[in-house]
Amino acid sequence: HEQSGRAHGPYVELNCAAIPEDLCESELFGHEKGAFTGSTGTKRGLFELADGGSLFLDEVGELSLPLQAKLLRVLDSGRFRRVGGKDLISVDVRIIAATNRPLRDMVREGSFREDLYFRLAGISVNIPPLRERKEDIPALAKALVERMSREEELGPYHVTRDAIEKLMDYSFPGNVRELRNILHKAVALCRNGVITAEEIQLDVERQAEAHGACDHARVPIYNDVIETPPNLSMEELEIRHIGALLRAHGGNRRKVASILGISERTLYRKIKRYGLNETA
Repeated sequence: HEQSGRAHGPYVELNCAAIPEDLCESELFGHEKGAFTGSTGTKRGLFELADGGSLFLDEVGELSLPLQAKLLRVLDSGRFRRVGGKDLISVDVRIIAATNRPLRDMVREGSFREDLYFRLAGISVNIPPLRERKEDIPALAKALVERMSREEELGPYHVTRDAIEKLMDYSFPGNVRELRNILHKAVALCRNGVITAEEIQLDVERQAEAHGACDHARVPIYNDVIETPPNLSMEELEIRHIGALLRAHGGNRRKVASILGISERTLYRKIKRYGLNETA
């Protein structure tokens, strides 16, 4: 965006996996007063906010088929209606889309529209998984920590060499999102703004397996600690892990989902399935 002719215009982002399906349409296109229960006023959507600039749709493969059809209409015509609205609104927006899903396979399965796929795939850039470009980890870690510091108005942080080496020895099945979540926890755990290898907490399942011979494994979660008896199933470990994070963050689902590297929608389903109390 910043290197394009639209650099003077707005840059707007939406993580399609982080918004509940019933709210995603309103988020993209806005809504009129009274369009649905709780809509007390008119709201401009992200397409309007991005007019003259770029709209980045992360995890575009998570959009439902009805929303895919509406997105395609906007891309073809440059016009849309707000939810509950009658007037057509014209916008000039360049779409940048990203996904970790195999869209071609989804097209064959019928879960992603073929016409939308070809509309979005004009220029494609394949970004290899982090495990195949570990030389990028030092620069990525530095940039991510600096961004967290700015967004949360925290002091400057330094990632030590031993912390970087620990990160580079890890395979990152969750890719860059997992790196971000690991560093987010490290920022919360570190002292005096220095992130060492001790604060780099890697995959919980691997930690649990590594401590399997102990009477009790202790997995630190911010200022909370999960006491895990031996031979716990992965489901029981997940229940305790999610419960500890919910307690640590006062039931803030968005924050907990970000730490876990899953969508808020997925976290909500897990909370309901396990019968967890979000605020206890």
